[in-house]
Amino acid sequence: MRTRIDPGFHPKQEEFRRSQARFRNFIAGTRSGKTYAAARVFYEEICREIHTHGDRFLHYWIVSPDYPLGKVAMREVFEAIPAVHRKKWLQSSKELYLYPNALIEFKSGENPERLVGVKLRGAWIDEAARCRRAVWVYVRQRLTDYSGWCLFSTTPLGRNWYYEEICRRGDPSDTLYDPAYFNVHCRSVDNPHIPAEEIEAARRQLPPRYFQRDYEASLDAFHGQVYDGFDRTTHLLVEGSPLPVFHRVEAGLDFGFTNPVCLLVGGITHDDSIILVDEVYQSGLLPEQLIEIVVEKTRQWNISLVHADPEDPSSIEQLRQAGVPVVAARKDILTGIRQVATVLNMHPTTLQPRLHISPVCRNLINEISTYRWMENRDGKTADRPAPNQNDHACDALRYLVMGALARTPAFDCIEQPDMAGDIFL
Repeated sequence: MRTRIDPGFHPKQEEFRRSQARFRNFIAGTRSGKTYAAARVFYEEICREIHTHGDRFLHYWIVSPDYPLGKVAMREVFEAIPAVHRKKWLQSSKELYLYPNALIEFKSGENPERLVGVKLRGAWIDEAARCRRAVWVYVRQRLTDYSGWCLFSTTPLGRNWYYEEICRRGDPSDTLYDPAYFNVHCRSVDNPHIPAEEIEAARRQLPPRYFQRDYEASLDAFHGQVYDGFDRTTHLLVEGSPLPVFHRVEAGLDFGFTNPVCLLVGGITHDDSIILVDEVYQSGLLPEQLIEIVVEKTRQWNISLVHADPEDPSSIEQLRQAGVPVVAARKDILTGIRQVATVLNMHPTTLQPRLHISPVCRNLINEISTYRWMENRDGKTADRPAPNQNDHACDALRYLVMGALARTPAFDCIEQPDMAGDIFL
């Protein structure tokens, strides 16, 4: 079956549809028609492959950050696909069969490790910037056998993994450019069906960062960011620049297995500034492998103390028996966030932040850029980090900063007990 989906696409949607790139990325503002366009292009690609492969079995996924958000993509898909082409719908397993022998599965990205076990012809990741990086890792693996394609549609959330691994590859001016990727940047105003006065009203009423992110699809605006004082120009060391002499070196360690282990190594200078110089970020490490890595890093950097996740006393004891100087870190989440925010802030005397990060700490840089507060149903931020986000490096950073500064009497951060810390995380 061959079909031409929607001759009424606006120019940005049509640009997205016409691309022949293997990985097409629709970076879009609110009400720009991203989900509408992606659903119809997704179906059009399936129709092309049905025409090419006949009655051979063809398998596709539509992945959303969670099932509630997935309902939007599901509704658009059912509107795009004519009833006569739908063979069977299984509500319990979210499977849609098309004639003659194609299957579309609607998947949630809440547990990325479940995105396994099949070979896909194609996929669509909706609201990709809200998904964890692992979602793309697993989907990309599923596409390997058939050199499958993937569509992305999303409003951006700053320079997170989605920016680094998808957007940069689709930008011809970027050093990571890959012609297999293609970006379309679509602002809300680019959709001619949205009244201009509505957009102008939003511009007047919303804080600039909200408007830039939601209506202009800016990759630099991110509201709800926990560490909104973080700035790459200010806080990142110039690559290859020499390190100062450290007064001592300490580390923060967040345990994990399915979720990655994260070890951050920080040098503390004589003026009590912290420079993050090394990072380990890896999933699937067995206890003996983790011990070997931590022991090696302790020797390499002459680490005087490791501040480790207190939720795993058994692993802490194993490290201690291996000769690692390790203590259980403090778990006061909000106090820790305040202390990290304080060292990110410009010191009033030196006009310099007290935290710098080496470019080798790539995962920390990605996480700290996108670490966000939880939002309630009204879109207002709550005084706690959002659950189910990539925060392993942020946790390790908090353990390191709190532990290191506890041994710095001159540190001028007001502490407030975090009474909710053990409840919500």
